[in-house]
Amino acid sequence: MQNKKDILFPLLIYTIISVGSIFSTGGFENVHMTTDFNHYHSFWHEYTNLKLSDLSNNIYDSSSKANWLPNPFYSIIALFPITIFGSATLLKFIGFSLGCLYLKLLSDLNIKLNTKFDFWKLNIFLLIICSNRWFIKESIGLGSVFLSTLFFILGIKISKNIYKSIFFTFAILCRPNFILFFLPFSLIILIKDLFNRKSLSKISKSFILPLIIYPFWYFFIDSNYPGSQINYLFLTESQGIDFAHEAFTEVLKLYTDFEIPDSLLYWELNLTNFFKILFSHISIICSLIQIFILKLFAFLGMRFEYAFLQKYSSFWQISELWISLHFLIFILPGFMFTFIFMLFTRKDSLEFIIYFSSLFYSISNSMLIGDPRYAILVIPVFVYSFLNGLTKLRNSTN
Repeated sequence: MQNKKDILFPLLIYTIISVGSIFSTGGFENVHMTTDFNHYHSFWHEYTNLKLSDLSNNIYDSSSKANWLPNPFYSIIALFPITIFGSATLLKFIGFSLGCLYLKLLSDLNIKLNTKFDFWKLNIFLLIICSNRWFIKESIGLGSVFLSTLFFILGIKISKNIYKSIFFTFAILCRPNFILFFLPFSLIILIKDLFNRKSLSKISKSFILPLIIYPFWYFFIDSNYPGSQINYLFLTESQGIDFAHEAFTEVLKLYTDFEIPDSLLYWELNLTNFFKILFSHISIICSLIQIFILKLFAFLGMRFEYAFLQKYSSFWQISELWISLHFLIFILPGFMFTFIFMLFTRKDSLEFIIYFSSLFYSISNSMLIGDPRYAILVIPVFVYSFLNGLTKLRNSTN
């Protein structure tokens, strides 16, 4: 039986890193620990008629406004401490508390999923996760990726079916790209149940509500993102690989007859024209594959330009170095081990489904936008694979 004291050390380290991060980035009242804060915050001012806090009004008056519809569900559940209560400290306290809950849930899943981690391996597992800068930033700032991940794990952990459905639905409503993990995860389990059991299991039934809701949510909310969303396949800006933008744009303009905009973010590119451009010249195909590789490395945590361009304190520069080492030592090997384990794991096992869904999510996300905070959802899988891979390598040499 797992003792609650088993995770006290990872929680202590998470607390120390969290407090250090808060004080090194402006203190408890700094609102920009929340990624894209101004965008989501504007929802309260532009789409509600509520009386909001003085802090919220002052921030809105002096900040940039949303260029497209902010996610209403996430904006409401994450930013109410600021908009209603006028306290960024409250937001950070809630985020920190949920971060502790997240680590506790992961340790509980050690038993539920029978990962067979002993005391030391469990602590190392949690320490690697809580030392990831994007987990720290997203949890303290109540980021959308963190909340989506938390809701998903709650859906896995909780036993009552109606609550499973609700938490899975919340995960989908929080983050548009969560569907890239949830769709293969849920469909494989549903298909497996129908073919093997001839009936739906408890967890399969909990997938029905979120899968029904998602198309409507996409149509009314998530489809409001700029561009056609196919254009993100060509996008290289704001991912640490801006150096590729000018060169790739020149290749597109040189080998196609299409008008290529200076900024690809708002490009209304349809699927037909995408394939026409893609197959215009071998240089475009090769360039796009290389861009995908760069995005994948950025997704996993490689900083590229951002390792040098962020103008913060010495603490932040140290964190830039650490996140690069974290990527190189833990996440990249974990990603590779996950791929290997997927190939040699029984295809009807839950372990295979988790491996496959994690890789599908990573690869499909990286084809669109290579943002390391998106990896928070699958980092536990990669860290598990990393530790499991090291164990198997050690056993094979004995």
